[in-house]
Amino acid sequence: MSRFRKALTIAAGVTGGVVGLAAVSRLAHIARERAIDAIRDPEGIEWKGFIDVRGTRQWLLIRGRDRSNEVVLFLHGGPGSPITGLAGTWYQGALEERYVVVHWEQRGAGKSYHAGRSGPLDLETYVADALEVTDQLRSAFGKEKIYLVGHSHGGLLGAHLAARYPERYHALLAVAPLVDATRQEQLSAAYVRDFYARRGDLHAVARLERFGDPPYADPYRAVMSERWLLARTPGFTGPGWPLRGATTELLASPHYGLWDLVNHYRGFHRSLRQHFTSDYWSLDLKRTHTEFAVPVFILVGANDQNTPTSLAREYFERLRAPRKELVIIDGAGHMVFFEAPARFNWEVIRLFSALTPAR
Repeated sequence: MSRFRKALTIAAGVTGGVVGLAAVSRLAHIARERAIDAIRDPEGIEWKGFIDVRGTRQWLLIRGRDRSNEVVLFLHGGPGSPITGLAGTWYQGALEERYVVVHWEQRGAGKSYHAGRSGPLDLETYVADALEVTDQLRSAFGKEKIYLVGHSHGGLLGAHLAARYPERYHALLAVAPLVDATRQEQLSAAYVRDFYARRGDLHAVARLERFGDPPYADPYRAVMSERWLLARTPGFTGPGWPLRGATTELLASPHYGLWDLVNHYRGFHRSLRQHFTSDYWSLDLKRTHTEFAVPVFILVGANDQNTPTSLAREYFERLRAPRKELVIIDGAGHMVFFEAPARFNWEVIRLFSALTPAR
């Protein structure tokens, strides 16, 4: 055997060994996380799997210390960006003590990636799917109503649900909601441009300016480029949840396999490509959804420039609901439930507990 072939053989062996050790390490870490996170309470529930949603298979993760508690349905953002992979005791343990917490991976997203092949991935499809999931949860847990928590695009989705079907929901908590698509992109792009200009990074500024001003002719490429730059500023997440650490956590999640992570990535991009239509630029809750028959709460990070906090303030001022409250968490950005989990859990419990029916 030539020296070159020997070197290749040794290199392949070393690479295989490293990959093998990484795989074993990941499996060991997942086993530890599952043991830590396991819900063993006699009255508790820990269930994950697929349900039929309007002829498609969509994935749920359901956790709670007492299955008779009120149900909270989490509507993830993106669209196409579920955060189920990071669900568990560390981030939502206090909520699991008081509620049955349901994470639903929407059509085309994450573990529900293949459901995205059936029908368009648009707002009306998400609304119809969410209504079906809601009714299945109401039936399964014997509840007349459930709670909604919607993050980012999920906040937009939650507003549509709460306004149209108040008989099904106790309240809506919109976390860093998408309020006004056009103004959101204008404010976010201006923040990013100013941030990199002050640092003297002319390459980043030029990368952003080549797309012009919102509304963009090519919104998918423009918004993805702008958000890639935004993610490296304090305007996306605060110091409590750096993105590098978040990626490491997601790779080690006990709820996701490696192929799930691939579909998470694929679903995110496919969902966004379908999301950025000409109708996107007309999305504006300040104009279309200001009257509610159920309580509406808004919770935002003070530093959020992804869905700018200033727009949440404007929306809150226009809201008309039986009860409303705006909560701003200092030092946090767009992913506030990961950046400040203890505070987030406390606020959810505080806001919802006053509305929870007596048992």
